[in-house]
Amino acid sequence: MKGYSDRFIESNRNFTNVKYHKYVLSDVYIDLKSGLILDNNKHPIWELAYEVLYWGPPIKGKYFDNPKELDNIVETRKQAHLERLSQYTDEDYDKAYTFNANEQVIYLIHPFGWYPYGHLHDSLQRLYQWKDVSFSNPKLLCSDFKRVVEFDKHINACGYAFSTVFSASKLTKLVRVSNLFVGINPAMYTTLTAESYDWLMSGYRSVFGESNNSIPGIYLSRNGIKKGARGVINDNEVQEYLKGKGFVIIDGTEPLEKIYQYFSNANCVVAPHGSLLVNTIFCKRESKIIEFCPNNRPDFSFKNKHKDAFNYKHILLEGDESYNIKIPLEMLEQEL
Repeated sequence: MKGYSDRFIESNRNFTNVKYHKYVLSDVYIDLKSGLILDNNKHPIWELAYEVLYWGPPIKGKYFDNPKELDNIVETRKQAHLERLSQYTDEDYDKAYTFNANEQVIYLIHPFGWYPYGHLHDSLQRLYQWKDVSFSNPKLLCSDFKRVVEFDKHINACGYAFSTVFSASKLTKLVRVSNLFVGINPAMYTTLTAESYDWLMSGYRSVFGESNNSIPGIYLSRNGIKKGARGVINDNEVQEYLKGKGFVIIDGTEPLEKIYQYFSNANCVVAPHGSLLVNTIFCKRESKIIEFCPNNRPDFSFKNKHKDAFNYKHILLEGDESYNIKIPLEMLEQEL
């Protein structure tokens, strides 16, 4: 297996042996239930199925250093997909939504069929591979984006008009594409390379401009996201304490421009583990980030995500059976 690298193709996470940074495919189908790309003989192109095979549930890191175990997991998942695909009939393929031959369809599908905010940039940074290409009639083939606040602004930051987006959310089975453009994730899952990070940040600055109004800090509350799970038991107490220190409380319902401004200007970010921490990519270099994570569901993906801010403290706290934690105020005071 290949040694660890934050660059996807060179990393040991490239278990389907992707060879190139971008692919142009002719006359293919896309299975919308999984995101699998099928050739014109209706066979999966496994080389490009790395995300489809990885997520659901995510393959644990330890298996990437054990080729035999990894092969068994991947083969089991392949067989499950083949079994499901075998249920499609000729009529299903005949009824597939078909793009016009003059449309340049760019693959941005997520295998979940929707975009978890924590994974959003995995999909968007595929566009990095096409940054130097001028398309005459692009169509961004996207999964359901209703859960992403102002998805259009994210698309604008990647250099595309929202009018180029084609949502597959109302389609059920298959689409057929004459010209499909597949960019490969530059980075490992849920992270960025230095180059794709700079490209993204330049795009967000072009949409929102520079922001230089310093604020003491922000607290990311997630108790309203998944009731009774993965929250903070003493959330109200933590909020009141931090408000007394001038912190702004946000919950992810804010417009993207506000999110961008808050993270760009915050001297400190305090948060339980959750997808809002993706926005730490907007933080300035000197920002302090304090993430509290349940010890029975440890996750270092946001800490490891490439960003300018480097003062990042990841603290494990005892989690209950629903991964809720309690943040001790005396500990928080010490960390601040």
